Amino acid sequence: MKDFGKILEQWENYESLKAAAPPAGSKKPAGGAAEIQRRWLDTYPVVDKDEGLDIESPAERRRRLRRIRVQETIDLHLLKRDEAWRSLEGFFLSARQRGLEKVLIIHGKGKHSEGGEAVLKEMCHEFLEQCEYAGESGQADRTDGGSGATWVILKY
Repeated sequence: MKDFGKILEQWENYESLKAAAPPAGSKKPAGGAAEIQRRWLDTYPVVDKDEGLDIESPAERRRRLRRIRVQETIDLHLLKRDEAWRSLEGFFLSARQRGLEKVLIIHGKGKHSEGGEAVLKEMCHEFLEQCEYAGESGQADRTDGGSGATWVILKY
């Protein structure tokens, strides 16, 4: 942030540039206002505050996050639906507060559920649709649990 003295100095220089312009109605020098603006910019060049920063586009971020390994995992096996939901709420809040970008939810395939239904898997996907911190998600690689686990990219 500039200090007030520097701002005043710039304003005074600007006023002196304006004063150097010919009075209204007189013959204007070539360039007129454009010349005053050019001299102003020569004296006070515009600095690009983002120059030199490595700014990642949203598409680049998504590609990078799809490639990285998960940073934290939660295992919902043996939990009832309501317990798993509450666990996910706490897990996502904690992950976001810690600045994590990609997490893994192990929900199981439902092989040991009554009727072979993947209750926790369905509940997990329902949770992700409602969670404001959950971004893109997908089935985990075989090494991370395959269809029994879901990776999630957190939104900020």
